[in-house]
Amino acid sequence: MPSFFRFPFLLASAGGVGTAVYVAKSLYKDDEVKKVTGGDIPKKPKMIKSVIFDFDGIIVDSETIFYQANAEACAHFGGDYTLEIKHAQMGRNLSDAVECVLRRSGLSEKNVTEKVNF
Repeated sequence: MPSFFRFPFLLASAGGVGTAVYVAKSLYKDDEVKKVTGGDIPKKPKMIKSVIFDFDGIIVDSETIFYQANAEACAHFGGDYTLEIKHAQMGRNLSDAVECVLRRSGLSEKNVTEKVNF
């Protein structure tokens, strides 16, 4: 499924005038994508009353939660997750961040995988 179908929007399609593709609330199920006619499309969109943007630390302090979760996970596998490691992994993509944590915390992917599969 194309990535733009992962959002709950009404999208114009190449099916002809007055047709569209609607993606239901479940964002990844193909069976919930259906074709609708122009009569099914709302004539006037509802006014958006408010939008909430949550930057880390405004509503939810996700940085602290993230740090604690990583520290507990590393400790569970015998490693040490420090603030220095947290700072070193910031700004990296997921695979690079995981590699950074494994290397700096004294863990190896092999040891973690063996303990998880045990």
